[in-house]
Amino acid sequence: MILFTLGVLLGAGCLAVYNEMYTRWLYNDVKRRAKQQGITDNQMRDALVWATKEEIEANLNGSTTGRR
Repeated sequence: MILFTLGVLLGAGCLAVYNEMYTRWLYNDVKRRAKQQGITDNQMRDALVWATKEEIEANLNGSTTGRR
């Protein structure tokens, strides 16, 4: 039982580290591509805020319609 618990904790830790590394790689890739296209940091920040806002609104709308 203890061995199983340790395995689960190790697996969760590995997954968390992998997700963090992938997120950082993805963000750096987006930054590099934006720089190649001549997009400024402020324009990219505004686009990320807008996309995040749209995603949150879509998730909120989807979750409220499922409850009705």
